[in-house]
Amino acid sequence: MQRFNFGHLEILEILLQEQSVSKAAQRLHVTPSAVSRSLSKIRAALGDEVLTQAGRGLVLTRRGSEIKDRLKKVADEARAILVERSNFNPSLMNRTFLIQANDYVVHILGSRLVAKLQELAPLSTLCFLAEGSEDIEAYRNDQIEFDLGVPGPLGPEVISQALFTERFVCAYRAKPKTRNTQMSLREFCERPHIIVSRKGKSSVLIDDELFRIGNRRSVVAIVATFFEGLDIAASSDCLVAAPKKLVVRNAKRFGLAFSPLPLKTPSLTIGLTWHPRHQNDPGHRWLRNLMQEVAKTV
Repeated sequence: MQRFNFGHLEILEILLQEQSVSKAAQRLHVTPSAVSRSLSKIRAALGDEVLTQAGRGLVLTRRGSEIKDRLKKVADEARAILVERSNFNPSLMNRTFLIQANDYVVHILGSRLVAKLQELAPLSTLCFLAEGSEDIEAYRNDQIEFDLGVPGPLGPEVISQALFTERFVCAYRAKPKTRNTQMSLREFCERPHIIVSRKGKSSVLIDDELFRIGNRRSVVAIVATFFEGLDIAASSDCLVAAPKKLVVRNAKRFGLAFSPLPLKTPSLTIGLTWHPRHQNDPGHRWLRNLMQEVAKTV
C-alpha cells in the first residue's frame, strides 16, 4: 500500500458521504477533475476502489462502507484539534509547566509570573525545579520544559530567547551611615569573600579576571545559592558578588550596602530555553510570551 496523504482525508470523507464526484467537488469548491485525481491517489493508497461505478452513479465498496463511519469520527477529531489550537484559551488550560531555574531567577520573575498565571490561567501550575546538569535528554524526555537562566552549551537542538541582561555588584554588611560607593580593587582583594556556585567551584569569572590583571582574592566560603551568600555577608565582614537586581531588591531586608565591582566583568544574559518539540504547542507558546512580557518589567 502506498503512503496515505492525510491532505486527502476531507476529500475521502465527503466522497463517501455524497457517493458522487461532482457533488463532492461542489462541496469542496474545486473542479470534478481535481476530485477525480485525488480519488485515484486515495484508491492507490488504500488498495481498494472505495467507490465503484454502478450505472450512472457510484456505490461504496465493502471497504468503503467499513471505513465511512470510522473516517467521520477521525475527521471530526482532527477538526476539533485544529479548532482547539486556533481558539486556545489560557483560562481553560489545566497543566503543570516544569521550569528549571535558580533561586535568583525565581526571586526576580517568580512572583510576577505566579500573579499573572493566577489572573490569566488559574487552572495551571508553575513547578520551579532546582538547576540540574546541562543535559539535552532532560528536554527530550520532558523532565523540564523550560530553563530560565544563563543558556548552557546545549547546541543547536534547543531554542533560546534572551529576556534581560544583568551585572554583578559587590554586596556587604551595611554600617551606620554606609553609602553605596565605589570600592577600590585593593579593598576588594583584601576583604574575605563568599563565592556562590551550585557546583562548588572555588574559581569563577571574577577570579579569572583578577588573575589576568595579577590579583587574587581570599575565599572563605562557597555556597550554593545567592540568598545564602547574602545572608552570610549580612552578618560578617565578607563580601559576596551577586546580581544587581537581586541585591537592590533585598538590600534593606538583609541590611546590606553594595557597590560596583572594581574590575571589568561581562554582563550576563538571562534567557529562556526550550526544545523545538514544544515550539507550536499553544500553551507553551502562551507561557513563553508571558515570560517575555514579565521580563520587561524587572
